[in-house]
Amino acid sequence: MPVLQTPADERNPQVSPDGKWIAYSSNETGRSEVYIRPFPEGAAKIQVSVNGGVFPRWRRDGRELYFMNLVAMGSMMASDITVSGASVQRSVPRVLFQTLFFGRTHTLGQAHAYAVAADGQRFLVPQVESVPALGRGRGRAAINAVLIAAMVAVRDDRRTFGGSTASSGAPITVVLDWTAALNR
Repeated sequence: MPVLQTPADERNPQVSPDGKWIAYSSNETGRSEVYIRPFPEGAAKIQVSVNGGVFPRWRRDGRELYFMNLVAMGSMMASDITVSGASVQRSVPRVLFQTLFFGRTHTLGQAHAYAVAADGQRFLVPQVESVPALGRGRGRAAINAVLIAAMVAVRDDRRTFGGSTASSGAPITVVLDWTAALNR
């Protein structure tokens, strides 16, 4: 069932542990930001990120939401989440650590960019030690290629939803009770 379908490019949906909220990124403002809205339906939404954000992930208890800020070369961000009845509040996002992660979505989409432990104390993030480490033994051309790839990723992220991204306008679809299909 389509949960969200707009002209913008919505990606990386994550349903909250209690199943009542969905976090996702959308470039409806011209830059990817992270939002939370009721799940499976509800029009009210709040913006969690304040300076760009992608790849939202919930802590297992639903009291914190993590995401990456690709504009800042993959800073891992966190925002405290407070749910009261049918409303949700968020704290101002804070930087947890720098990842140097940047990635480009391939034709099949971006799978989970990182994993977070249930308690939010450990993260598994594909990254490099440093930009110079990428080019170690390969020369300046390798370092320049990495920096150009990072700039292209940021530029692509800032395309407006009227841009030419392949998944622009594609709905976020959630499959409920998918484990029942395994028994057939």
